[in-house]
Amino acid sequence: MRLLAELGFRTLAEAVGQVDALDVARAVNHWKADGLDLTPDPALSGVDPRAPRCSNTTVQDHGLDKALDNELIAHCAAGSGVRDAGDRASSPCAT
Repeated sequence: MRLLAELGFRTLAEAVGQVDALDVARAVNHWKADGLDLTPDPALSGVDPRAPRCSNTTVQDHGLDKALDNELIAHCAAGSGVRDAGDRASSPCAT
C-alpha cells in the first residue's frame, strides 16, 4: 500500500490502467527487455481514475483441478508417503 500511496493511489483498483504512472526507463535499458516495445499507448494514458472499470469480465478455466500436483499432494497428505530415504525414488513424497 505504501508504494501505491507514493504513486498517489489509495487502492490497487485505482492504479489499474494508469500507465502514465509507470517509469519504464530501467526496464527499457535492461537486457531482458531487448525487442519489447514499451512506448506508451495513447489510448490508455490519461484514463479518468473515477471512470468505471471493467475487470474479471470473463471466466477462465485452466484445468488446475485436474493438475497432477493435486493428486500428488493428496497422495502425500493421506500418509502414503515414504518415510525411508532409500525409498524416495519410488514415491513423489519427500519427507
